[in-house]
Amino acid sequence: MVYVLSDVHGRIDRFESILHQIDLNEDDRLYVLGDVIDRNAGGIELLFRLMRMPNATLLLGNHELMMRDCVVDGGDCELWLLNGGMTTLLEYFNLPTESMLLLWQYLKNLPVQVELRVGGTDFVLAHSTPKFLYPEEGFANRVSQTELAVWTRVEREAPLFRDQTLVFGHTPTLYYQDGQPMRIWYDGRRIGIDCGCADPNGRLACLRLDDMKEFYSAD
Repeated sequence: MVYVLSDVHGRIDRFESILHQIDLNEDDRLYVLGDVIDRNAGGIELLFRLMRMPNATLLLGNHELMMRDCVVDGGDCELWLLNGGMTTLLEYFNLPTESMLLLWQYLKNLPVQVELRVGGTDFVLAHSTPKFLYPEEGFANRVSQTELAVWTRVEREAPLFRDQTLVFGHTPTLYYQDGQPMRIWYDGRRIGIDCGCADPNGRLACLRLDDMKEFYSAD
């Protein structure tokens, strides 16, 4: 079975709730579409947990990109801190040097997107926008391909190329549909799965691609 979730933002309790429900085994695959860190304590622990799970793949989110820019590449940390990175930064500075180096390598090698076929359907998984839209839509004049994939929000009218279904996070589904609690959003070949886990009133969502069964964290 193939499971997809996104935007945990340090909520280990909600992540545990999903893992308990899906009962992940060694033959299953879990894809986490970025943003496991920031805004709540627990992001560093989640990074290490995913790093050590042989059947889990973390994709790059905009928060992991900001962390990487700050602590790995030595860039400006201001953007990261303005977007809720202080909790993660403090946790990071409490790590021993060996653990810091492990995180550096992990963050540097996170994939931007994954393409796979499940149950006769071709999926593209990304934190936000598929990177193959980069040349087609003229984004090269504005942002890098990686920035496009993790920062640019998916709009209802956004084009989709190839015969693939996009599964993405980054934008809480309340942006696309009304209702509390938030639910997974479907719009043809677009599926939004960020159900506001970062927020106390949100929850973590998980989608099983084999049969499209939905799972939600229990608070």
